[in-house]
Amino acid sequence: MARSRKKGLDDKIEDLNLVPIMNLVVCLIPMVLLGTALVKVGVINVNAPNFGMGKSSNENEDEKKPLNLTVMIGEKGIMIKASVPLNAIIKPTDGVEVSESGINIKEVEPFRMHDIEVGKNETVKKPFYHFNFPVLYSLMAQIKDGVKDQYPNETVIKLAVDSNIPVKHVIEAMDSIRFRLEKDTYVKDTEFKEASVKYEEVDGKRRAVPLWPDVMFAAKAQ
Repeated sequence: MARSRKKGLDDKIEDLNLVPIMNLVVCLIPMVLLGTALVKVGVINVNAPNFGMGKSSNENEDEKKPLNLTVMIGEKGIMIKASVPLNAIIKPTDGVEVSESGINIKEVEPFRMHDIEVGKNETVKKPFYHFNFPVLYSLMAQIKDGVKDQYPNETVIKLAVDSNIPVKHVIEAMDSIRFRLEKDTYVKDTEFKEASVKYEEVDGKRRAVPLWPDVMFAAKAQ
């Protein structure tokens, strides 16, 4: 006589209950989507330097000399140069030196190295920069108005930055020169950072008023 099988071996195995984990996934999906929506990605259009064959001397004689407006940022501050004498447009003020060769905007605070804590009882030396971007914007607006008769359609500006300057200052410089703000002159950092971009109606469309919108990166002259 065959032995009877142990009780329970013939019982069917129940399916795994996935309802709790499905409920958890349903709750997590909105949270993930909400977190993704809060991540903002900013894009700034810039132009690469132009390379090509030079024009003949006859063509150069007939054409108007380009403006070649250039902003250079380094440890000593901000330098502005152009093919036209900027001292005929800009007058020297406190913190701004103007000469025939260009304009020098001194830093708000002198360049220095300061200590940054990276761990317990451990610090590293990092450079500290405080560029005067409100004055840079104000000068860009003055130059735009000063050359509008000679260069009415000029929108290109070259930006040359030392390799040791943090990227955040490069972005701040680009934000300071691309569009007009509510006012043409700013002095205080707080007022400048809180200022809004000025808009205008063109062909029934609302657009930001351009200042020097076409930024082109260039090598900094030594």
